[in-house]
Amino acid sequence: MKSSYKLSIFDFKLIKDIYETQSFSEAAKLNNISQPAVSKRVKEINSNLCEIFLRKIKNLPDT
Repeated sequence: MKSSYKLSIFDFKLIKDIYETQSFSEAAKLNNISQPAVSKRVKEINSNLCEIFLRKIKNLPDT
């Protein structure tokens, strides 16, 4: 099965806001969500992207 993970527009905006503010708390305020929600989303994004990159690097089949 192919990996179906895709970044949403919200994910890109959240990453941009974290980069620009250098703060999960400030990014949370800008996106009207809690700081723990930002942390959780970043963890999910990181986990999914790492899995995709590692699969490509190791030439593993999609699951």
